[in-house]
Amino acid sequence: MISLLLQKHAHMLTGFACVFLATACSASEDQTGTKTQELRGGIEITGYQGVVDISVLPPGYQDVKNCTGSMISANAVLTAAHCVRWFSSWPNTGTIQTTINYYDPETGRRQVYSGQAEWFSEPNYNPDLKNNAGRANSDIAIVRVPKTFSNTSQDDYLGIYAGRSENLQLILWAYGAGLYTYSGKKDDKLRAHYFNVEDVDPSHIVLDTRKKVGLCKGDSGGPLIFPYAVTGGEVGTVTGVGSSVELFGGEPDVCANNDWGMDDAFYSRTNMEKLGPLLRTAGQECAIETRQTIDMVVCRPMPVRADTPFDEAPDTGANAEPEAPTQARISTPQDEVAQSDMTEPE
Repeated sequence: MISLLLQKHAHMLTGFACVFLATACSASEDQTGTKTQELRGGIEITGYQGVVDISVLPPGYQDVKNCTGSMISANAVLTAAHCVRWFSSWPNTGTIQTTINYYDPETGRRQVYSGQAEWFSEPNYNPDLKNNAGRANSDIAIVRVPKTFSNTSQDDYLGIYAGRSENLQLILWAYGAGLYTYSGKKDDKLRAHYFNVEDVDPSHIVLDTRKKVGLCKGDSGGPLIFPYAVTGGEVGTVTGVGSSVELFGGEPDVCANNDWGMDDAFYSRTNMEKLGPLLRTAGQECAIETRQTIDMVVCRPMPVRADTPFDEAPDTGANAEPEAPTQARISTPQDEVAQSDMTEPE
C-alpha cells in the first residue's frame, strides 16, 4: 500500500528523496538544524484538489489570521475551529471578512472568494485548552460563503474519508500553506508531506513530526489526506483537520521543533458523529457517494434560506450549485458506516 501511494506522489519526489525516505535532511541544502535557516520542509507543489488558504478577520479586529482549509462543497470550507473562534467567550458561530485562495492543481493559487462569510465551530471546542489531543478532539469548523466559489465544480471539492480506521494506521499526507521557515517566512506556496501515524483515536489523529519536516503557523486547518490509488492518479479524502503541535524543550510555539525527539502534531478527526451535525448547522447536505469506485462523504449546499444574513444575493448564474441530492444525510459514526461498506500551532 505504501509503495503504491509513493508511486502516485512520484511527481513530488524529484530533488526531495531525503524527505520521503524520512532521513535526517531537510528540503534545503542546510542540514544543521539551525532554526533561522532550516526550511519547514515538505514538497512545494502547484496545488491539490480542494486545498485553500483562508484569511480570517473578525468584526472589530485589525490583525488577520491565516489558515489552511479544504473546499468540501460549492460554498463551504472545512478548517480548524481555533482559526475562527479565538476566545471562549465567543459563541459557536459568527461572521468574518475573508479571502479564500484555491491551490488549483493545474493553474496554481487563485482567488475563489473575497468578502463576508459565516463560520460555525464544533460546539465542544474550547479555545482555552492547550495544544494537545484534548483540544484536537473538537478543533474543527466550517466557513460558509454566500455564493458559490468562482470557477469551481464538484471535481474541485474534497470528499470526506468514509473508510475503516485501520487504513489510517499507515501513512497520511498533510497539506499546508503556512510559514515555511522557523524564522517566519511565507511565500503563498502549498507544501505537502507524508507522516507516520502514531495514534488513531475516534476524535483525533496524532502524527510523528520528529523528522526535519514539520508543521508551522498557518498550516492549521489544513487537510490530512488518505489517498486512494486509482487508474491514472488518485482520489484524496479528508481524514483530519490540522489542530496543533505539542512542543518539548521550550521552543516558541510557532513550528513543530523537529530537532526534539517528542514532537507530535494533532489533527481533529473528521468522523461523521462529530462532523455530521456541524455540517447540517452550516447548511450542508452530505451523503455517501462513489467517486471512481471510492466511497466517501460528499457535501452540497442546502437551498439558500430566505433570511440569509448576507447583503449579497446568492449566485444564480452558470456557476450556481445544482440542487442537493436526495440521499439521506449522514449522521452515523464514521467506522459504523465503514463496516456497513462504507498548524496554526498555538
